[in-house]
Amino acid sequence: MVEIELTQDEVNVLRDILKTHLSELTFEIAFTHNKGFTQVLKKKRDFVVDFLQRLEGIPGSAKISPGAEGQFFAES
Repeated sequence: MVEIELTQDEVNVLRDILKTHLSELTFEIAFTHNKGFTQVLKKKRDFVVDFLQRLEGIPGSAKISPGAEGQFFAES
């Protein structure tokens, strides 16, 4: 296992980057017609969602929850 120490500002920036990437992945999944590539994108999306949820335990992090049609939203 690898451990990385992050400042609160770094956690906030990382969280924002991941949320942006999650939004882009969700959009790309919706408009990708190649089933194999869609599965690759879904695996990446699942990883990003998992990582964001792991960041929830860090103060200042937003909760990520699934919405309709596979979209994910940040809750304050």
